[in-house]
Amino acid sequence: MHYTASILHNSISTAGPADVLAVPRRLSILHELRALVPRRDNVTFSEAVIIAELQAAKLLELHEIDDGPVPGEIVTELPKLRIEQTTHAASGASWWDTGRGEWVIHLNRRDSWNRRRFTLVHEFKHIIDHGRRHVLYIGTSFKSPKDQAEQAADYFAGCVLVPRRLLKRAWGQGIQKVADLARLFHVSPAAIEVRLRQTGLVDTPSRYEESEVIRQALGRKVNCCDRGRRSLATEKDEASTSGKEN
Repeated sequence: MHYTASILHNSISTAGPADVLAVPRRLSILHELRALVPRRDNVTFSEAVIIAELQAAKLLELHEIDDGPVPGEIVTELPKLRIEQTTHAASGASWWDTGRGEWVIHLNRRDSWNRRRFTLVHEFKHIIDHGRRHVLYIGTSFKSPKDQAEQAADYFAGCVLVPRRLLKRAWGQGIQKVADLARLFHVSPAAIEVRLRQTGLVDTPSRYEESEVIRQALGRKVNCCDRGRRSLATEKDEASTSGKEN
């Protein structure tokens, strides 16, 4: 697998330069995550969000992650995946490189370390969804399929980097300030605020609602597999009928 050492050690990894995490190598992680998507066409968006959380939990389980911060190597060390840093205006992009037979994730080196971590996992969710996006996200009159895909990718990234169980454990141990939790999980304060609402640790009018300020803090200008991307919608979650294998 090909990626630059500077990305692994300086941008994504939570380990020191001489202490890179030894991640268990599995050839079928992508296959196992995609297997969680039902083989039917009437998947609602509410179900798609639940599937995203199940995939996040499975990814952590396969890498035996039981404490934070979650290392970026759970994505960067997967086979047939190349991580590249760019200076594009967008925060991230992902696509299949037919010539080299591997997935590519672009990260903007100008973004903060925490944002690149979030974007990395966000883009990985798009890769997981490949081949089933038309089933998971069919859109509604209020939200396009791309909007739904972006929202699910954001939710997946939050579930991976700030796992529900680990967040509640930290909260129960008295770590309840947003800044302290952000330092613990190596994410932005905005990401922590979103996860606190999503996990029910703080009150929120809508489980998946994000304010404009939070969306900007998370860096919503990112490109998907087709490099087309728009701002994340803020409407309330609705039920609607709505992988390339390694």
